[in-house]
Amino acid sequence: MGALGEGDGVNIGQYLEQVRTQFESGHATEHSYRPALHALFESIDPKLTVINEPKKSEGGMPDFMFQRGDVPFGWVEAKDIDKDVIKLKGYSKEQRKRYEAAYPNLIYTNGVDFEFIRDGEPVHFVSIADFLMGLQPNPDRFGELERQLKLFAEQKPISIRSAAKLADMMAAKAAIIKDELEIALKEDREFRSGLGGQYKSFKANLLPHLTPDEFADLYAETITYGMFAARFHDTDLSTFSRQEAMEDLPASNPFLKGLFRYVAGDLPKRLEYVVDDLVQLMRASDPHSLFKDFGKPGHTPHPSAAAQRVPPSPARGRGAENGGGMSRAGPLHH
Repeated sequence: MGALGEGDGVNIGQYLEQVRTQFESGHATEHSYRPALHALFESIDPKLTVINEPKKSEGGMPDFMFQRGDVPFGWVEAKDIDKDVIKLKGYSKEQRKRYEAAYPNLIYTNGVDFEFIRDGEPVHFVSIADFLMGLQPNPDRFGELERQLKLFAEQKPISIRSAAKLADMMAAKAAIIKDELEIALKEDREFRSGLGGQYKSFKANLLPHLTPDEFADLYAETITYGMFAARFHDTDLSTFSRQEAMEDLPASNPFLKGLFRYVAGDLPKRLEYVVDDLVQLMRASDPHSLFKDFGKPGHTPHPSAAAQRVPPSPARGRGAENGGGMSRAGPLHH
């Protein structure tokens, strides 16, 4: 049997047969079904790019990312085939909440059940097989899944048209960056990496009792609002990148400029994808037009208000007692 996605268009029956073969082998793991899923997604539209595991890490980004050109517009989280994608528990439940807030065009699937989520709200659910004496296909639902996948692939890249929406999405991205930073620091137990060195320096000079998790919280917040400050000073809204962010930040804030030299060039692989996702969010917005009424009576909240929606860190309070933590070092004052 040939692989999906070789010019045949979407073939749900062929895809499910590949899944069933893996399932009935008795040796399949969650990742055993990924090639079939990847091929199914690629068969939707040959003009799209589908990336498997864009995050290169355990926990900050869904398993698949759809791009049109170089702009991401869709994400898929793939669970093991025996997992209920709706009744998730524990970490998976909390992860889903973060993903729903951060990714406006999202699918949750276990390979046979597909839930489509738009702007944080489930919009459609379809199951193409039942677990009865093995895996029994439900061909009456094949056309429904194909239509939903094509509709998913037709979604446009995000375009931010309200300040409140931008603030919400920035808070969601900051929470995911925080997760990735925590993982990176846990893997660097002796803090020998560039990120670990910054943690040690910050702890030695400003907050002697700062924990790695608290540092991750402050650091994620600073990256997020530093990125906003850079976009605010950007003179060419048609482009934006980590390198541009570093160049666009005002020289009057040397701390932030120094941090973004690291963000622009020396980020660990696991963080590149998450921060680049934030870059795409900034690229989809025009802060000047969104916040033109900021400061006037009844004005729209500034993105800094989104910080209140990120899980709080005790370090913020201690930072104030010590003359200001990292998040007070300037990214919100442009």
